[in-house]
Amino acid sequence: MRNYLNRFVLTIAILCSCISARSISYRGLMTQVQSSDSVVSFVAVFDIKTTTKDGYYLNGYVVTIDQKQARKINGRKIKVSGEITIEKGLDHQPVEYDKAGNKIISQGREEDTKHILKPKIEILK
Repeated sequence: MRNYLNRFVLTIAILCSCISARSISYRGLMTQVQSSDSVVSFVAVFDIKTTTKDGYYLNGYVVTIDQKQARKINGRKIKVSGEITIEKGLDHQPVEYDKAGNKIISQGREEDTKHILKPKIEILK
């Protein structure tokens, strides 16, 4: 059930990422996001289970932190701020074909990914 809730909250956060300010209730905690074109600041509960090869998913962003810091803040309410970089997904890449005319299958994410490479993290509780 918790995994389902995590995926639901993540899906909602991704769908709402184009909004400049939003709030999502997760187990009674409000998540607030304020963003500009290249800088974002939000409050969230960190869950170490949201890991990817690039970092940790928080509110539709991939936040790059090391494992030691992730273990320290796991389950805690944190404020994250930092500059956003966007990694273009396969949807925005030209389709390539081999010499026989077959489509070359590329690995990677289909959609664009928003990354916070050098986040400033403040533990709130």
